[in-house]
Amino acid sequence: MGFASSSGRTNPRSILMFALCVTRVHPNPSTYLGWASTAGGAHEHPAPQPAVPINHSVSPDGQSVVCLECGQQLTILKRHLHFDHGLTEDEYRVRWKLAPDHPLVSPAYHEAKAMPGWMHGWREVLTSWRDATTKTKG
Repeated sequence: MGFASSSGRTNPRSILMFALCVTRVHPNPSTYLGWASTAGGAHEHPAPQPAVPINHSVSPDGQSVVCLECGQQLTILKRHLHFDHGLTEDEYRVRWKLAPDHPLVSPAYHEAKAMPGWMHGWREVLTSWRDATTKTKG
């Protein structure tokens, strides 16, 4: 039984039956169908709740950061946000109202990567290479 009869007119009886079926399945079909709105006309969306409190999103030892979307502990959030949540870093910051300097990379990882190359042992490598090349030339 459809909404329209063979003549192309809408059948009021079938519309009434549809409305009764929907109200039996869901008590407030206007919210189910997305028709309910706030007084201002905008749809009411509940504020997202973080998986952990924002002030606990960086581990105390600085070895990891916690995703506020799902609570997973990671070293770097960028790839996780993109593939698991479809968010960029900027969208993530806006969604959770994070400060621009809020870390999305663990502080320990950031320090390790920010350390100059000579502190990782490159000074010795470069010095030995320079000495080897000057000995062969002279």
